[in-house]
Amino acid sequence: MEKQYANLIGNIVTRHHKVAQENGGSSIKANLAQLKQREHTAHHAIYDNLEPHEQIEHNVQLNYSTFSTRMRRLIRMLQAEIDELVEKHGVYKN
Repeated sequence: MEKQYANLIGNIVTRHHKVAQENGGSSIKANLAQLKQREHTAHHAIYDNLEPHEQIEHNVQLNYSTFSTRMRRLIRMLQAEIDELVEKHGVYKN
């Protein structure tokens, strides 16, 4: 009974892979986060199995039109740096 109640209010803690296993992510500590079940479900509803840098890009695309020209330039510069790092080093993959 207590476990069902905890599940109803979303207090069950789950393991979340920052880089999904289907995208090559592993179960190393750096790739895992603990999220409440409700947060975990919401995360996948919003981002599916996008990698962390793709999640940032997704958020930027949603809000890009509200940013000033200066902020847009900064976003493009940061995105280029992220793309370069991902290309050189990968993201949390073994």
